[in-house]
Amino acid sequence: MDDLVGPPAHADPGWSGHAQFFRSHDASNEFLMIYPWRSIEDHLQLRESEEPLLANFYGEYCSASREISYYDELAVEVDHDDHGH
Repeated sequence: MDDLVGPPAHADPGWSGHAQFFRSHDASNEFLMIYPWRSIEDHLQLRESEEPLLANFYGEYCSASREISYYDELAVEVDHDDHGH
């Protein structure tokens, strides 16, 4: 999938860094991909152009098309002693 959509995404002005990929321990055929984007609006434009590129990929490798959700990172203040003192 990354080979299909990665190069156009990297060239997009909304791109903000490489993705992280995670495989489920419970279902080895389920994956989570986390991508940072400058804004939802920037990603929505790119997302529309990606779907035609992924049509064959979905049919060959997936049981469904990808599900995309948007999240905001929360600032977390960590106030503890890492050395157990």
